[in-house]
Amino acid sequence: MPDALALECLAKAAANRLLREHERSRLVPPDRVQALERLLTTTLTAAEAAIAARQAGLDPDRRYRVTVFRERPVAAASPEVVLGRALGAYAAAGVPAHGCLLGQTPVVVVDDSAAVVDALRAAPLGSWSGWWMDAGVAHPLTVADLAAGCLVARQSLALARVEGTGRVGVAEELGALRLLAAIPTTMLEDHPDVQALGRVVAERDGYINLAVLDVYCETGSLRKTATRLYLHHSSVDYRLKRIERMLGFPLATQAGRLRALISLQLARLLREGSAG
Repeated sequence: MPDALALECLAKAAANRLLREHERSRLVPPDRVQALERLLTTTLTAAEAAIAARQAGLDPDRRYRVTVFRERPVAAASPEVVLGRALGAYAAAGVPAHGCLLGQTPVVVVDDSAAVVDALRAAPLGSWSGWWMDAGVAHPLTVADLAAGCLVARQSLALARVEGTGRVGVAEELGALRLLAAIPTTMLEDHPDVQALGRVVAERDGYINLAVLDVYCETGSLRKTATRLYLHHSSVDYRLKRIERMLGFPLATQAGRLRALISLQLARLLREGSAG
């Protein structure tokens, strides 16, 4: 009996893996995956990039944006599902898109169009599946610079503001905030405020606490935070008081909220691996 159970578990695992591979090949034609990944991970000459772009289905003479995605809470959905939803959002908006997975990170290359940001801001705000999709958008780049665009997109994701229940960060809109990405990783890892936020995240429903803190830092209002996040104001009040105790400083003042907001941005840069 144990042998039969073990075989059944192995069969299910194999079936799940085949399904994931099928989803990956369905989202991006196999003959284009390698070329797209090369553009996104390797520094190429203009000539090499042009060849890879054609192989990936891109126009070497056009400019593109790199967009990266993360589900929230983390691991709420498979990377394939997140990639599929991202491509679906672009398709619904009529934006040509080419996507792949870099490790476990869904990355999509899209035409340089105003509709790109509009499509993202419309898509992640609500979720019937219990998770939300956050996005980071790099500035328009030539095909030879798409690899550098991946880092910019990750930084934009880390520095994004909350909009409803989703976050969309656009490189051109971040301004001086992008200077935070130049801070060395070792300094972030050792900073007490960043470490305290790590403990907040580690708690059950930590991602909700971070959203509460983020919106409260922006609005300075308990009730506006509750309305924005569809939470009861008493729940927001309870969470904020607990967060204050863990951070070790008050959030009632503008200085306290600014300190918390900067700490949030630094913690996200550290998590995304996009710090200096």
